[in-house]
Amino acid sequence: MRPRAATEGIASPKTYVYREIVGHCLRGLRLLASRPEVDADRIAVVGVSEGGGLALMLGALAPEVKAVAADAPMFCDFGLSLEAGGWPYSEMARFLRSDPELAAKARITLSYFDLLNFAPRIRCPALLNIGLLDQVSLPTAVFAVYNLMPGPKEINPLPGAGHEGGGSKLWARKLRWLEQTLAAEAEAAPAEATGGVE
Repeated sequence: MRPRAATEGIASPKTYVYREIVGHCLRGLRLLASRPEVDADRIAVVGVSEGGGLALMLGALAPEVKAVAADAPMFCDFGLSLEAGGWPYSEMARFLRSDPELAAKARITLSYFDLLNFAPRIRCPALLNIGLLDQVSLPTAVFAVYNLMPGPKEINPLPGAGHEGGGSKLWARKLRWLEQTLAAEAEAAPAEATGGVE
């Protein structure tokens, strides 16, 4: 993320840079789902850090998403993260302190992108991984989002890990989880479409 990117257009949800980013992600996902060579019953979104936060947003906003795997997801509990988090939250907090008049508007804008508000809509299976020493995606903030997610979910706290996550062993485990989860979701889809009648 380039310097000051996290605060571009922050005075309004309509101008905030993440409105455009989330919109591009949704359009890309919908284009992918429309392609004939794509199995629409096996679409997963995977991301780390900023990408992990965006993956969870897509899980909330797009019914095309059948599974989400997010490592060290950002955008969790802005109130907590702005007070204690590392960069880019520290940059955002510094920016808000420099302009108290803008700060009130910016906090409203950030609420539109806080995963605390998306979590109750994440009904697809989700796998979250979080380093317990992460100073950016604070474990407390990630658990707050996780606890609000109503769908099938799993969280892996990684002792000794920071924002870098769990490395190649974690990726291998995540790929196995995705394979099993998407297979189960694809099997369930025909039954749901016919009301469970074979």
